[in-house]
Amino acid sequence: MKTHLLSIAFVAFTFTQSLAQIPDGGFENWSSGTCDEPTGWSTVNGSTSILGLCTAQEETANPYSGTSALKIQTGELGFPVFQTVPGLVSNGTINIQSQSVTGGVPFTERPAAFKGWYRAQPENGDSYSMIAVLINENTGDSVGVAIFEGTATVTNWTQFIEPVQYLNQQTPTVLQITMFASDPLDPQDGSTVYFDELDYESITVDIEERDLANINVYPNPATDMVFFNIGNVENAVVEVYNMLGLKVLESTVSEMNNQLNVSTLSAGTYIWEMSSNTGQQLKVGILLVAR
Repeated sequence: MKTHLLSIAFVAFTFTQSLAQIPDGGFENWSSGTCDEPTGWSTVNGSTSILGLCTAQEETANPYSGTSALKIQTGELGFPVFQTVPGLVSNGTINIQSQSVTGGVPFTERPAAFKGWYRAQPENGDSYSMIAVLINENTGDSVGVAIFEGTATVTNWTQFIEPVQYLNQQTPTVLQITMFASDPLDPQDGSTVYFDELDYESITVDIEERDLANINVYPNPATDMVFFNIGNVENAVVEVYNMLGLKVLESTVSEMNNQLNVSTLSAGTYIWEMSSNTGQQLKVGILLVAR
């Protein structure tokens, strides 16, 4: 999974206000069924349980605190599918057909960092991760991103703290969190990760950011072709990712050739990243595709 999406802005924290909790971040509430479901979160259990696979489960034997934690596990579907399904859980809506995640929970803060507790048992060099994206749905822009990723086996509950990399001065309207038991590009059967007590540090943030106002994409939403203003950059590379972290398009753009064909993409929300030819990250944003 690509993690350099975060190297975007320079952040200075001024003072801590409070410590707050993610809605249902303690995973104490579950609904019963063929596969138990964490309240307030979406999973792929609805698509896999008919074949006997529960990729998200309630962990009661060894939670970090309270009575429950979240267990996410990658598994293999047998006949007639024969496919390895990466375990994932999100507070947005997971669309299996378009491989996208949309929405999240209402959220208007600009926190300094996201944190939580985890244990992990990856298989065959697999990776696990938690991605928190702050989105302004009024403008369609991503406001900030925090990604926690690991590859090591961790048997005891361990805390992670990931600072938010802010992309602009906007106020978010939605927080979208997605957690993976595997690298979606190469999921390994049996890879398992546990999460508990997700929260964030609420801090007033001052941002020193590059002048990126001239870099943008239009039209947005798009149907077939999108065009990029690349500012003062002579040539740039544009990569487009779906909300599961999979790269779906890549192209080199310039002032004379600044278009990208998105007609093959399913309707949904995507993240675009623009970098210079030398690899310097320039800007990240949200692209909406309509059909």
